[in-house]
Formats: sequence, structure tokens, C-alpha cells
Amino acid sequence: MLVPRIHYVQHVPFETPGHILTWARMRGHPVTGTRLYAGEALPVPAAFDWLVMMGGPMGVHDEATCPWLHDEKRLLRDAIAAGRAVLGICLGAQLLADALGARVYANAHKEIGWFPVQRTPTSAGALAGFPDSLDVLHWHGDTFDLPPGANHLLASEACTHQAFVAHHRLYGLQFHMEIEPHGCRALIEHGRHELVPGPYIQHADELLADPTRFFTAATILERVLDAMAADDAVVIISTALETAEQADRMATALVEQRLAACVQILPARSTYRWEGRLQKSGEHVMLIKTRAACAPAAMDFLKTHHPYALPEILVTPVQDGLPDYRQWIASETAPPPATTT
Repeated sequence: MLVPRIHYVQHVPFETPGHILTWARMRGHPVTGTRLYAGEALPVPAAFDWLVMMGGPMGVHDEATCPWLHDEKRLLRDAIAAGRAVLGICLGAQLLADALGARVYANAHKEIGWFPVQRTPTSAGALAGFPDSLDVLHWHGDTFDLPPGANHLLASEACTHQAFVAHHRLYGLQFHMEIEPHGCRALIEHGRHELVPGPYIQHADELLADPTRFFTAATILERVLDAMAADDAVVIISTALETAEQADRMATALVEQRLAACVQILPARSTYRWEGRLQKSGEHVMLIKTRAACAPAAMDFLKTHHPYALPEILVTPVQDGLPDYRQWIASETAPPPATTT
């Protein structure tokens, strides 16, 4: 399996990816970033597997004062169309909701401070590791409607739509678990004018009063990101079929059922290198590229429709003079041809 490549988009200097970067370094994820406030260029979707969109004081519809929002929205739409995973935080969640066709507007109350969010009845199976209730840091005045087809995951007293997931890989979180104490101090410095009396606005001292809150939120964030990464990792399933016709039918069905990103059929009597061993086959071999979250369903599908297929999950191949499938796992391109003997 390969770990996803992460690209983050940062809108202002004082709202950084924070603990997301710490987690990514610990887990070995390649990370790149675009600082829009510094005029840096946005990438194309082929350059990343995850798009992480951070928060900021601007609004989704502020193109007049933040013209880079046009390009950012285009990248977000392209990333969704390309099947990339997206994690939107605060403003990033609002941008994601907007891209998915939901309305973004001013919430009834500004929510600034540590307030609990609770799981909803439709949150089962998502945000693995997130408890039924958790105090998290909020700093927002806008909210969004639930995008069409999305699952509502979390809510708070002040804001109904705190988190959602759409299409299994598009997550929006209205709150902050990534912010560390120094990041919170930076938020306070740049947003102190918003800390006015209100039913859901805490004083600056309250925001920093309990450092353990940051540690707890970061720990839960790591669990959530670990589960997302495990589900999103690329795996290869191998199985053998007797005829090319069987293999073609099975490949078409797997892609149509969205259980495979793509399939490579190696001809009978082909050789290739995998897991450090020379593989030789008298039958047609299917190499099925899919996501870890889809792998059990793909294997069940193979066993149901071809009981003698005996599929198995392979690990990352090594290069040894024969076609190397490592680049195929990480790319959108077709794999190299096997050698026929």
C-alpha cells in the first residue's frame, strides 16, 4: 500500500495546518502546500491524493477582495471530479459545501470558543475514533446547508451542520482540531475584534485556559486521519482467471460497480515481479487497483462471481528488471506490459 500524498491550501498566515503537518510527518506522508496569501500557484489534481483546505476570516463569496478564490474553487471542483479526497476545515468546509451545491450563509450566532459537538444518528461508520461528544475549538460566523447526498456527522448547540461526508472521501469540518496553543494565540491576535459578548463567544483567556483540550483534540484528530488514510490507501488485488473473456467481463464489472479504479489483465504465460518474487502464470492474471476501503467488497465480488478466483491482496512491488508496477499504483496511467514467455 502507498500512503496518500497530501496538499494543503492555506489562506492566511495565522491559520496553518497545525497538527495535521505533525501527523503527516509522523506517518510518512509526502506533503506540499500552497500559501494563497503569498501568491503561490495552485497545483493540478494529479499532484496529490488528498486536498486539505484550511480556514480563514474571509467568506466563500468574497471573490471581490480575495480574487484567488476563483482559482481555488476551480481546483476544488477539478479535484472532486478527479476522485481526490478532500478535507475542508472551517472556511475549507464551507468551500467544499459550496462546490457540492449547498448554500453557505451567516449562522444565527457566531461561535468562538470551546464548545461540544455531538455525533448524529447518521454518523455511523464515519470519523472513526471520534467520540459521541467532544469539546472542540470553534471560530466561525458562517454555516452551510448539508450538500445533496451528504451524511450529517456532527452538530453543536449553536450550529447544526458541524461536519459532513460526501461520496465517502469528501469531509467538511466546521471546527478546528488541528490548532495548537501557539496557533490559537495567533488567531486571538488577529481576531480579537470578534471577541465581543455573545451567547457562544468566549473570552480570550478562556480559549487558552486549559492546554489539555488542545492535546485531546489533537489525539482524536490523529485517530480520524489514521482511519481516513487506511481507507484511502491504494492496494492491489491479484486473481487468476482461465480465459481472457472471463477476465474482460470481470474487469468491466469491477469498474462499473466502482470497486476498482482500473484493472490490468496480464496474458497467460506472462512473467512479472511482485513482492520480490518472480511471478509466472499459466492463466490470465488480473491486477486490480482499488482503495483499501473498497478492497473487501471487491474481493467478495470476485468470490461471488467466480468462486475459484482466489483473490489476494498484494503489497508494494519491487523493481528487478521486469515491469515495475509501483508507478502504476501511484499514477493515473496504465501499467507496463508484462513479459510473455
